[in-house]
Amino acid sequence: MCKTANVSNESPLLVDAWAFVYHNDAVLLAKVKVLYTQSTGKGARHAWHPTLSSIGAPSYIVVQLYERAQLHRFRPGAASGSRLHSYTFAQITRNALLTLLDRNDWPKGEARSGSVDVSQKVWEIYAALSKDRENLKALMSKMKSRQQNQDNEE
Repeated sequence: MCKTANVSNESPLLVDAWAFVYHNDAVLLAKVKVLYTQSTGKGARHAWHPTLSSIGAPSYIVVQLYERAQLHRFRPGAASGSRLHSYTFAQITRNALLTLLDRNDWPKGEARSGSVDVSQKVWEIYAALSKDRENLKALMSKMKSRQQNQDNEE
């Protein structure tokens, strides 16, 4: 994980991109579905964007979540949704985006079940992030507290 989440002009965050996110105290594979930004000014509106080149740009991101199923396979759903064999979507903040995957490393083709297989490189990224889950939890809690304090000051 880095402060830019690997988002840059060379590797923009775009609809249908794959990333790892932190959601409900878990590291999950996610496919970006919608990107929103908020223009400046009081009462500014949110606008949809197909691509963004800065992690600071999105106000929130809608993603489809995938949880680890077995070995290098991830299945659609997360926690309660997976028991129902349904797709799970989430609206996350930019802080929950841990790392954008390089386009060459995106999971290839979804199986009939919706499951996807990841490369060894992506698996190693997942393993490293999952291993550090307790630190991620503390960091996310700290960022949430900081955001709430800023909101209260405004």
